[in-house]
Amino acid sequence: TWTPVGNFFFGFSGVLDGGNHTISGLNMSMPTGRSSKVALFYKVIGTIKNLGIENSTFVADTAAAFVVELEGGTLENCWSKDSKINGKNVASGIVAIADSNFTINRVFNTSDITSDYGVVSGIAAIINLNSNSVFTNSFNTGKIKVSTYNKQNSLANLGYRNYAGKITIKNLYTTDTTANAEFTKKDYGPSIIENVFHLKSGDDSTGVTKKYMKSKEFAKLLGKEFAYDSLGVNGGYPILLGLEAAFSPKKGLFKIAENNPPIKISTEPGKIQLDG
Repeated sequence: TWTPVGNFFFGFSGVLDGGNHTISGLNMSMPTGRSSKVALFYKVIGTIKNLGIENSTFVADTAAAFVVELEGGTLENCWSKDSKINGKNVASGIVAIADSNFTINRVFNTSDITSDYGVVSGIAAIINLNSNSVFTNSFNTGKIKVSTYNKQNSLANLGYRNYAGKITIKNLYTTDTTANAEFTKKDYGPSIIENVFHLKSGDDSTGVTKKYMKSKEFAKLLGKEFAYDSLGVNGGYPILLGLEAAFSPKKGLFKIAENNPPIKISTEPGKIQLDG
């Protein structure tokens, strides 16, 4: 069982560049009902970039693949793929809670996300804004499910809370069909919200069709960070330019399993090292 790096009081403040490597086989399961929280990192105030998490399991009251609390930190070129994430109260493919002055750019989730009661999201479940933040060039194609409670709180790609401040939200899409899968300008005041899309279902007049979402025109509409999925590696939906290899077997896999020697993570200001 993996223990998250850092805690509520001490966040990771350095820079972790994964070099487009993938961590696979993480098993993070903690008893629910005790405010348990799991992710690769507990709190990040620094930067995580160029890293994937695949074929892993995260189960707790609050669960995410990368970060429980992104507090003024940055996530860029990161992905969660083919994993199972279940948070009784909060569940997200990338970040459970994102606080002020954060940046989330060029990330994606294809993992299944479930929750018994609460807030579910492909990328960022709860966003608390007290100062400017950036959320751009990202997508979710993972399945989103809430067992009970209010399905309308199941936001597939984006978070749902805002207290103050401004956020720039641009070039995002989700294949979830939740009616309120997107932010609204009413909720986010002076924020910049452009090019945010969800998949159309039934009589929904705000979503886009599956055919259009898989088209070259839609990939172009999302901007220069996206590419048309000509090889069908993402089910035909647009992919992030430069991260095509994330959908193919590759070298440099950090595989964590019970029959492997333990991998040790050591941290100090500005540095993180994986041994094993």
